[in-house]
Amino acid sequence: MASHPGVVTTGGSHGRRPRTPLMVAGVIALAAVLIAGSVLTGIYIGSQRSPAASTPAPTAPATATAAPTTAPTATAVPTSTPQPTVKPAPTPLAGFGTGPYAGGAAISGQVAGVASVRAAAQTGYDRFVIDLGQSPLQQYEVRTEPTAKFTLDPKGEVVTLNGTRGVLIVLYSASNHDGFSGRSDIRTSLPTVREARLVGDFEGVVSWALGVDGPGFVRVMTLTSPNRLVVDVQT
Repeated sequence: MASHPGVVTTGGSHGRRPRTPLMVAGVIALAAVLIAGSVLTGIYIGSQRSPAASTPAPTAPATATAAPTTAPTATAVPTSTPQPTVKPAPTPLAGFGTGPYAGGAAISGQVAGVASVRAAAQTGYDRFVIDLGQSPLQQYEVRTEPTAKFTLDPKGEVVTLNGTRGVLIVLYSASNHDGFSGRSDIRTSLPTVREARLVGDFEGVVSWALGVDGPGFVRVMTLTSPNRLVVDVQT
């Protein structure tokens, strides 16, 4: 068989169909379609994924900033004020107290005359003695005072004796000017009885005042031969 230009044969009883340009064009068109489909598919898939892609990346959580702590204010520790030492309340010795004390009895028609007075220190107290000699001791009164201020009788003048407290001794139916020759104002160096002074001698009433230191406790007693009124003042 004679060959024709543009025809390809493979032998055998049947000949090959000629490959025409139309077939080539079809193949090219099919490939173009497939390529276009792939591109469209990629675009579609990309469009489906776009929301996730467009979602902004999560930001890192804000780190909580600790508020600045205020430096603790130094609290001043209260300092204890030293308290003054409190002395215990003084205790009276046996037989001592604050009075008033009273005793004696009036004797009709008699006047006791003060002969002398004196003061001396004893163990635990000072002693003040009014010596009447042989005159009988009649009514008397002894009382303690919160201060050493006294009023003169009958002048009414106020005098202040040495000491922080006072003791007033009063004799009734008595006289201090008839037979008395001693001093009427005695300043001492004793620890308790600091001063003794005649503050009254009028119309049968004699008054002696004591300016004293110490707790102010006294003891009163009478003695005879000679007759005496004794006042002890606790130191």
